[in-house]
Amino acid sequence: MKSITINQLVQQYSAEDHLVVAEREVRHILQCAKIIRLEAEGSYTVIYFTDRKPIICSKYLRLIAERLNPKSFCRTHKSHVINLQAMKSYEEGRGGYVIMNDGTKITVSVRRKAAFMETLHTYAATLARS
Repeated sequence: MKSITINQLVQQYSAEDHLVVAEREVRHILQCAKIIRLEAEGSYTVIYFTDRKPIICSKYLRLIAERLNPKSFCRTHKSHVINLQAMKSYEEGRGGYVIMNDGTKITVSVRRKAAFMETLHTYAATLARS
């Protein structure tokens, strides 16, 4: 049986539909469509899913967010990135709030609201075309 290195595994699954992250000594190959949201907790990131318990990754949120598809994922706050596919609704306000499919209420910061709205409109237009 041929052995595969971690680097080869990461290369193989580093497409827009997968994300490889480490939790302790375990490398997880995650389907991006099953990610609901990501939340910063200091220098760690908690990743929440539709079908499993959250995992804690020892990478900054910024570093993980850079590897996600910007057409599907959006930074709404310094401590939150959401999957637009898992968004239930948006409540307007100064910054506003996003309600996720799992019921979580996520703040949209005033500073990120314009970029969020632009990403949301682009995402909605993409859905309308398909």
